[in-house]
Amino acid sequence: MKDARGYFTVSHTNDEFTKFELGFKQSSISYSKQKVFRGFHLQTNQWQLITLVEGSITDYLIDLDVNSPTFRMPIRLDLESHGLNQVLIPPTVAHAYFVNSPHSTIQYLHTEEYAPSLEIGISYKDEVFQNVVNFDLAEVTISKRDEALGSFDEALTRLHDLS
Repeated sequence: MKDARGYFTVSHTNDEFTKFELGFKQSSISYSKQKVFRGFHLQTNQWQLITLVEGSITDYLIDLDVNSPTFRMPIRLDLESHGLNQVLIPPTVAHAYFVNSPHSTIQYLHTEEYAPSLEIGISYKDEVFQNVVNFDLAEVTISKRDEALGSFDEALTRLHDLS
């Protein structure tokens, strides 16, 4: 509903996700400044519904499910807070994003609480992302933790070990 004051929208209802049998158990907010890159991360035990509340990001996804038709196929989506702004991410898909606007705010709904022992990461420098990562590496702000992430193949092995 939009009027002169702004807008109000329902970001999700439980009925929308009945076919996935999701029940969200944790909610998180991420605020990032322009040219920040976060990812690639996945939690092997949880679905995530991300909603871009404010800003503009380039969202990246890659499927580590060897039985999936989208296995090892990176996807890039441009998300705007006032347009396409929501992505449902299954447990075998790693997620990352780059902030295009002066800042961004993302809400995460998780089907399980965060468990560091079940997290897997992939470096944005891995060759699998060569054709989709579209930012200047010299200008990106990235955490030391994300900078140290390993290869796609290492992540795939870790996923197999945790299964």
